[in-house]
Amino acid sequence: MKKYYPYLFLLTSALFSCSSKEVVKEIVEVPALRASYIYNADSVLKYLELNKDNYKDLSVSYLYKSSDAVDKDLDKAIYFCKRAITLHPELDLYKALGDLLTKAKRYDEAYSLYSFLTYKHYSHSSGHNSYIFSEPSEDVKYESIILHFLRYGYLNGYEIYEYKEDGLDPKKLEGKLLADERFKIDTSTVQYKNFKLMFMTDEEIEEYKSSRKVYDGFLASITDTSSLFDINAKQVQNFKYSNGDSEMEGITVEENSFYINFLQEKKEHPDRWYDYNYNHIYPLYGNITAIVYAIDTSEAGCPKEMRHIYHRLALYNDKGEILDHKIIAFQSGEDLATATVNQSDVTVKFFKRKWRNPYKKNDFDNDLLSVEEVGSVSYKMNADGKILQSGNQPETVPTPL
Repeated sequence: MKKYYPYLFLLTSALFSCSSKEVVKEIVEVPALRASYIYNADSVLKYLELNKDNYKDLSVSYLYKSSDAVDKDLDKAIYFCKRAITLHPELDLYKALGDLLTKAKRYDEAYSLYSFLTYKHYSHSSGHNSYIFSEPSEDVKYESIILHFLRYGYLNGYEIYEYKEDGLDPKKLEGKLLADERFKIDTSTVQYKNFKLMFMTDEEIEEYKSSRKVYDGFLASITDTSSLFDINAKQVQNFKYSNGDSEMEGITVEENSFYINFLQEKKEHPDRWYDYNYNHIYPLYGNITAIVYAIDTSEAGCPKEMRHIYHRLALYNDKGEILDHKIIAFQSGEDLATATVNQSDVTVKFFKRKWRNPYKKNDFDNDLLSVEEVGSVSYKMNADGKILQSGNQPETVPTPL
């Protein structure tokens, strides 16, 4: 299906005789892109291949009309600029249209336009990916970045990553954004913290990860500050999956993506990733803070009763170091443990769960028949940051799988 259509233009010619002059109007068909196809790479490339510069002069006449209309009627100026592109698509016309769309605050289309210019497109005629005109300049890349912010309210981490990969100076980009009157950001917000992170070097990020600022942000992110709570059979299996780690291999950097580093599991296995929730926080002694978090190792899509989740109590000093830790509640196949926490005292009860069929983690066609208590143990958190057993240990203490 052809993706360009004729416009009808009136061309006037004069016929002369010895006694009179007659004006004749002649209709000429001029092929042009539809305005809705000016961001379609195949349509634009095919049109240029067929028509080359044939209608460039006519395109320029529409650009003049667009320039004349800017101060009077911005929508009409955009209309004329699009007409110019449909007759002779070229980079400068797209940039002119981008300026008009931005001026009209039509950020959705303006961002689509600059995405069209900055990303490679697959060409069926050449059989490979290429830029629609040429490799985008630093200014074109910048407009794409700022327009994403104007359209969505946040910067595109992938675009910043690509900007760095292209060898461009991220610090220069940061300064340019902060100096741009279109870029409005509250410096007291988390959004601003994440903005600053995007322009740090790898060395700066490594240093920032272990900073006091990140630790304070981590502590402030846990909202339940009660020092008296239960983790009962229903609460053991609860998990907020949307709160898991969201770091995308360095492309999107947010301060809360560093909080995973305060897990005991992450300290033991730095290269692994975990689904986790930070659930409780309260001051214990002096500079010691008690935190309870949950780790989920469930099979995807499993019923709540078959989730594999454990809750760990960890004691932190004021540097974010773990002084001691203990798993105090969990659900794992045939085993269940619940916990009651009262400031420095913890009581853990253990249960055995009976299933209709022998339990298998990835077999959801099963039913829980009964739950029987099999023992308990008590722990005491001391002022030196140690968690000590204060009661008789059951003969067999199950551990989560």
